[in-house]
Amino acid sequence: METVEIFNDENRAEPLVHITESKDKTVIMVDLPCVRKQNIDLKVSKKAVEINAIIKNTFAEDYFKKGVRWTFFHKIIDLPTETFPEKVKAKFEKNVLLITIPKNRKVKRIKIECWE
Repeated sequence: METVEIFNDENRAEPLVHITESKDKTVIMVDLPCVRKQNIDLKVSKKAVEINAIIKNTFAEDYFKKGVRWTFFHKIIDLPTETFPEKVKAKFEKNVLLITIPKNRKVKRIKIECWE
């Protein structure tokens, strides 16, 4: 079994992502353990999704040594087709961010003229 390292350095992590596609939408599931909804920043453009999240962990080793550790999640996902950013829906439940992105299937018919 292959081991996947999700930490890029001491305080940065890349979340685990699962992407599925159908003919009319792309669904992205992002695993964000220990993250609160208010600590997630989601940005969507026509061609990409950017996810940033922060985890704040407080610790106390003894009475004198207390502190806070911060972990930052960051991921940019390039989308396979152009989308409508204003129609994207996101839901966060049980530490999983579910992003539903409708595909831009706008087709324009072009009339072909003849020269004679």
